[in-house]
Amino acid sequence: MTLLPLQEKEFPEELRGDYRWVIAESTKYKSEIPQFRGDLEATMRRIKNSTGQKIAKRIFHIYSKLQDIRGFPLLEYRNPNE
Repeated sequence: MTLLPLQEKEFPEELRGDYRWVIAESTKYKSEIPQFRGDLEATMRRIKNSTGQKIAKRIFHIYSKLQDIRGFPLLEYRNPNE
């Protein structure tokens, strides 16, 4: 299991920090059996639900910002004052 099909350079400059954060937090713990389980899976098995929620929110933030850039904003995620 991996999150690495995308590379940092493929993201707009404004989202690269978020991408780096997601990768770092999602692979924080190294696998003790790398031939059977990657760092992502090892990390997901060890983190608290609240940490997983933070990672998921950041992934959704990246997705939402990319949709905004593409011209397809997520209506329920937009600022209600817009």
